[in-house]
Amino acid sequence: MTNSTNQPSELAITVPLSTANRGQAEAFAQHQSSSAKQDRVYRNTLAVSAVNYYLQLQQFSTDLESCNSWSIPNQFCEDAADLMVVGLGKVECRPIASLDEPLSLPPEVWLDRIGYIAVHLNADFTEATLLGFITAFNPDELDPDNPIKTISLSELQSLDDLMDYFERLELGQPIVEQLLSTPEYAPLVEADPYARLMLVAQLERIYRCDPPRKWRVKGENVLSEGSHLAAAIRKGDTSGGGISVDRLKIQDLAEELLERLADVWRQGEVQQ
Repeated sequence: MTNSTNQPSELAITVPLSTANRGQAEAFAQHQSSSAKQDRVYRNTLAVSAVNYYLQLQQFSTDLESCNSWSIPNQFCEDAADLMVVGLGKVECRPIASLDEPLSLPPEVWLDRIGYIAVHLNADFTEATLLGFITAFNPDELDPDNPIKTISLSELQSLDDLMDYFERLELGQPIVEQLLSTPEYAPLVEADPYARLMLVAQLERIYRCDPPRKWRVKGENVLSEGSHLAAAIRKGDTSGGGISVDRLKIQDLAEELLERLADVWRQGEVQQ
């Protein structure tokens, strides 16, 4: 996404930042006790405002009021720049001060985001350039001992890809909801709506990155750990060294989810 001249890609999108956007950022920032925290909150707020503007232009509904980035109490303790995309989940809108620096993601934004958008703010905060995005992480690849996860700007996907990604998540939601509500699988999963949004994002990552022969086990990992959906993954009689009945059911669920989602997503790719 970036290049040797450190200029934004031609696929990057620049959007305006209004006086009202800067006023809101200043209003949030003034509650912080140090200049460093004030600057952090100011930039985070403008990055969220920029992504919010862009997504609304693309006809996506957003909900600022449900976000940690729009909550003064949460701003005291979290470095968050989240934006809720209604029906899909939260995207993290990370500001970067220079095109020479990577995208830096603190631990509090690692596990409940469907994606991360890099936002470059200009010097006088009148414009923001959306450089690209990455999708949800593989939870197994996160290092809790490393305080910051960094992503090179060269790894970013384009905003056109973001629209395709959102379309897959939209298509996947009813498939997941339908299967999780069946008598066979309903007892195994939690009813938390947001966990289910994250589940679709994690399954999309597996579909895109892993061969079908790995879907069963990879999907089980997401169901049991990454999205916190499994309610009984470790239960069952395993005294004989075998795998528990509940764990087999989780694997069955993961495999069936991915097979159904793959059918829908492949059809969408053919139509494009």
